[in-house]
Formats: sequence, C-alpha cells, structure tokens
Amino acid sequence: PVCAILLTHTHYDHIMSLDLVRKTFGNPPVYVAESEASWLYTPVDNLSGLPRHDDMADVVCKPAEHTFVFHEEYQLEEFHFTVLPTPGHSIGGVSLVFPDSHLVLTGDALFRETIGRTDLPTGSTEQLLHSIQTQLFTLPNYDVYPGHGPATTIAHEKTFNPFF
Repeated sequence: PVCAILLTHTHYDHIMSLDLVRKTFGNPPVYVAESEASWLYTPVDNLSGLPRHDDMADVVCKPAEHTFVFHEEYQLEEFHFTVLPTPGHSIGGVSLVFPDSHLVLTGDALFRETIGRTDLPTGSTEQLLHSIQTQLFTLPNYDVYPGHGPATTIAHEKTFNPFF
C-alpha cells in the first residue's frame, strides 16, 4: 500500500497525474513544501498554464494535506526520512533523505553529471548551486535518485559533475 505521496516540487510534469494516483491508491496524504503548496491548483505557477503549453490542459490538483518542515525527521510506516530545502530549480524544491536506505531523492535539483534547469520562473542558478553544495554534498556517499534520468551517487557528483 502507498502510505504517502512526497513531492520534491510542483511543476506540472511531477503532479499531472497526482489526483489519479491518489484515487488509485486510496487517497494517501500528500506532502509538499509550503512555498509551493498553492501551485498544485495554480496552473501558471506549476507551469502548465504558460502560453507555451497551450496544447495541454491546465493541471489543477486537490490541495496537499501536509507541508514539510525542513530538517525535521519523519516516520511514515517503515519509512524514516528528513526533508532538505534544495531550492534553485524552483523556489520550493526539496530533497528527501532516507538514511536507513542510504539514499536521497533529489527531484530536479541534482542529476547525473548535471543540475536542474534554472531558467523557469523562481529558478536561480546561484541558489541551486548553493543548495547542492550545502545540503546535498554534505551527505555521506548516498545513492542519488533524481526526478529524471539515471541514478548516481553523492561521491560521483562531487567528482564528475562539471558544475562543481
């Protein structure tokens, strides 16, 4: 069973099927950064309502049940995790650290040998680089699972990511 849905950020490509997933899996609670909570139901903010997306329907989801508290330890059933603020791709970007499994879900902040794009509204290259250096690169050599693309590790990114 799905005990919760944890959102790393609320761009449309990460939430467009959210309500279907909720319905399919018994309406588990959704967690999101407070600064992006309203983006779930605001197409311009989640980017689905921008003119360049006129060929797709606006993405409007039900509100989240919970907002994350940064650096707080969460326990949801057998899952223990901490939420790190990693803004830069979007203002409310977070990464989810699962220390028992030695892994971090980075959303669109950190990818294998690159970083998330920062040319979208609320994006900032300086902020994203700072987030990665101060929040992610201070972790042990955890496995990294980004929102798109192949997995990597913290050590690999410190060594081979051309942005650092």
